[in-house]
Amino acid sequence: MQIYETAAAAAAAAAQRRRQQQQQQHRRQLQQQPRKLLQPKEQQQQQQQQQQQQQLQRQGLYRGLLQQQQQQQQQQQQQQQQRLQHLTESYDIFIFEFNLLRGAAAAAAKAAAATAAAERAAAQMQVDTAAATAATAAAAAGAKGCSSCGRVYAGKEQHPAASTSSS
Repeated sequence: MQIYETAAAAAAAAAQRRRQQQQQQHRRQLQQQPRKLLQPKEQQQQQQQQQQQQQLQRQGLYRGLLQQQQQQQQQQQQQQQQRLQHLTESYDIFIFEFNLLRGAAAAAAKAAAATAAAERAAAQMQVDTAAATAATAAAAAGAKGCSSCGRVYAGKEQHPAASTSSS
């Protein structure tokens, strides 16, 4: 809207200047040649020439305004394209970082699961080692293991529950 208002103001100012110039020129002509009167044909031709000149001047103003408006539109389009490109690049970087973080989180979860499995295996190894140590000690002491499970309970051959139920 501002462009059109500026253009209208410029056109109005230019038209007023032209009118003043034409009036001054007409006064000068009358002062220089007071006795010479224009014939109707000559007057008509002069008016046509003036109208043509005014029309050409208006067209020049409009062309200038159109060029200015087109340049502004091109600048706005370039700025929008630059913003869009910047947003696209930012989005691509965000997606890349998100995928990296997601991959890191998945790797951390796998590492935690592997650590838990290793801890369970270590605990089971401790239990198995303790059982093997007890069996070795019992075998060295001459004790026999349970007939059903193979474990040694304080030198007895069966589970404590089985031995109490039979007695």
